[in-house]
Amino acid sequence: MKERFHLLMVDDDRYYTEPLRWELDLCGFDVTFVLNGTDALRIVRESPPERFDAAILDVMMPPGDELTTDVTHAGRRTGLVVAREIRKMRPLLPLFGYTVCDDAEVADWFARFGSGLFHKPVAPSEISREVLRILKRERRRPKCFIVHGHDDLAVLELKNYLQNSLGLPEPVVLRELPSSGRTVIEKLEETADDVELAFVLLTPDDVAHPAQGSNEMRRRARQNVIFEAGYFLAKLKRRRGAVVLLHKGAVEIPTDIAGMIYIDISGGILAAGEALRRELREWLA
Repeated sequence: MKERFHLLMVDDDRYYTEPLRWELDLCGFDVTFVLNGTDALRIVRESPPERFDAAILDVMMPPGDELTTDVTHAGRRTGLVVAREIRKMRPLLPLFGYTVCDDAEVADWFARFGSGLFHKPVAPSEISREVLRILKRERRRPKCFIVHGHDDLAVLELKNYLQNSLGLPEPVVLRELPSSGRTVIEKLEETADDVELAFVLLTPDDVAHPAQGSNEMRRRARQNVIFEAGYFLAKLKRRRGAVVLLHKGAVEIPTDIAGMIYIDISGGILAAGEALRRELREWLA
């Protein structure tokens, strides 16, 4: 993890940006300044994706030689045009704008697709504080994976709860990804390479009974679920709290991990919300 955040700041007003630059430096930011929209697009295009942690864009500034005055409304919306182009190149890069004008289209775009819009005059400390808050929150957004069987409703409910209630990124569901010529195990290995948090849905999809002795049938999870649960327990380590086990109804628990904590989702994911939050408290801080 990088010790300092690296920001791209695009503004031609040095009188305004110098105090902000000092403030950002004191707060742990490295800042690259450019003076117009064209230079901003060029540096993003030519830089590796991990170079910048966020961009701060003045809305009214010179377009440069690549952007026309028609597109930028004679420079009045240069920052908006630049933000839209950066969003295409860097879909996850936090983008902040600041402006002296009340422009409904600009405000709407940054509300929907950006991370914030500041209105001048604004104290440098306010900008640095908000940018730092957003970036620290982004660093706490682990890549999530859902292991599941045949219970599609449970998968849908869990995805919705993790994203919309807990604010976690959209979890990976293996079947929703293209195979691209890979076998299932290759697809799992490559997709799970940078997963930090795995949710295992143990739902009663199969039945089995002991080969000898009683013929009593027992409900159990799909074998792929058991295999992937073991895979993530080995990869992410049992005591890190990075593998969350959820069971539904009377489902057989593998004896190897029978002593672990399981969250009962028989009443639905929302009903188990408090237990989920408790298990994820380190990830939601």
